[in-house]
Amino acid sequence: MFICFKGSKIYYEVQGQGDATVFLCGWGYGSDAIKPLARNIKGKKVFIDFPMFGKSDALMEDWALLDYVNLVYAILRKENIMRAKIVGHSFGGKVAILLSAKYNITESLVLLCSAGIKPRFSPRKTLAVWRYKLAKMRGKDVSGFGSADYLALPQNAKKTFVVIVNTHIEDACKYVRCPTLIIAGKNDDATPLYMQKKMRRLIKHATLKIFDGGHFVWLDDWGVVQTLSRFLEET
Repeated sequence: MFICFKGSKIYYEVQGQGDATVFLCGWGYGSDAIKPLARNIKGKKVFIDFPMFGKSDALMEDWALLDYVNLVYAILRKENIMRAKIVGHSFGGKVAILLSAKYNITESLVLLCSAGIKPRFSPRKTLAVWRYKLAKMRGKDVSGFGSADYLALPQNAKKTFVVIVNTHIEDACKYVRCPTLIIAGKNDDATPLYMQKKMRRLIKHATLKIFDGGHFVWLDDWGVVQTLSRFLEET
């Protein structure tokens, strides 16, 4: 199914009947990447491809983080889903936190290696930023600067990427009131363990579970899927 939102045709998929669980993917991936997490989940399952990824269209205009939140909310309203369990990985977790803080729609929340916490000071990153600024001041070509995710984007999407990467949601965490399970990978270098620990302190009803593995921790440890499924059944 599709919904038109901010000029883009956005794909989403609904499977099953009953209580709804919504799955939100990380940046750069369509919903197929997160579907293995849903195989043991009962009820209605909703998968959303964010713009540019999966079967969704490219961005037709600049988006902010709140636009992604409002997209998810619009899909749930379209499907007449008033309450749902939300599972978000990485960037999808960031969207899920803000969705849960802004709208009274989330029954329970699972955050998998979630983004949203401001990174610690990094000398390496600071040096890279200064090199970029210096090159720009000197009128040099700066098109090769940036992360792999940034460089892979079409030019018209790069502003959106910069905005959402630099939108941190520590304050929103304090307004999440539903039961929350935070799942972290010990070896995650994209959203490191210190971020998940801080998230646990900020979200009032949160539990943190740490597994061996990286940013896609459920591929490294099958116990992640079992833990997630049990939490959703109990909440």
